[in-house]
Amino acid sequence: MTTPPGGESQALRGLGDPSCPSQSYELLAHHYDAIHRSKTYRREADRVLAHLDHQLEGPGDQLLGVACGSGRHIAEFTHRYACLGVDANAGMLRLARDRVPQARFVQADMRELCLAKRFDALTCLFGSIGYLRTWANLAQAVERFADHLREGGAFAIESWIPPERLRKPLRKVRSYEDGDRAIARVGVASPPVDGCSELTLEWLIAEEGEEISRHTEHQRLGVFGVDETLDLLAEHGLEATVDEQGLTEDRVLFVGNRVG
Repeated sequence: MTTPPGGESQALRGLGDPSCPSQSYELLAHHYDAIHRSKTYRREADRVLAHLDHQLEGPGDQLLGVACGSGRHIAEFTHRYACLGVDANAGMLRLARDRVPQARFVQADMRELCLAKRFDALTCLFGSIGYLRTWANLAQAVERFADHLREGGAFAIESWIPPERLRKPLRKVRSYEDGDRAIARVGVASPPVDGCSELTLEWLIAEEGEEISRHTEHQRLGVFGVDETLDLLAEHGLEATVDEQGLTEDRVLFVGNRVG
């Protein structure tokens, strides 16, 4: 594969970096599901399951959910699959284990998966591959995906916003309120520079009996072209097509199966 210009210029930030998403999610895990309450997990899961059933060759009921977060999608998959969820963040996995006790969860970096098992289906959703930041890291992860998917096994991988859809800054506001807390979050994603987009998230959290707290996240996400991603998947035996409708506005859903 020919690496797009600038695709290797940014290194993955280490866990010691205070802006690392892993640490942000650890701090804010308690509020994560609240701020995403409007996300239609069941509808998204139904769409993913329809793709997996269409792409899967032969019977199969074992699913690997990579970057599973708090387990909201996994919870919707369990009526069809026995699920194993993987995430790098311990705080998210605590939420996932509480939410989906019938599934198994393991803490691991998607670039270093080594589960000694192949699955019938694999998912990696919510734009999580963007956190890999570089083509080299993405290639490592895709190799791990292919090694954990049996021949004929199906997959669904959702990208972060591709460059074709990020030509100007994108701004979004989310909010949540109940009897005990109010949360507001403003996010701005910049057009890519050297293959990465800067995502800034400003949180305001007001909890009962507490002063208003403010948290700022600065994340850097890899912006991977659609055609180049299709080529990379194919190089590792993952034949994919693009679901143009996708799951989330601006993102791309790659679906297919493992061949050879």
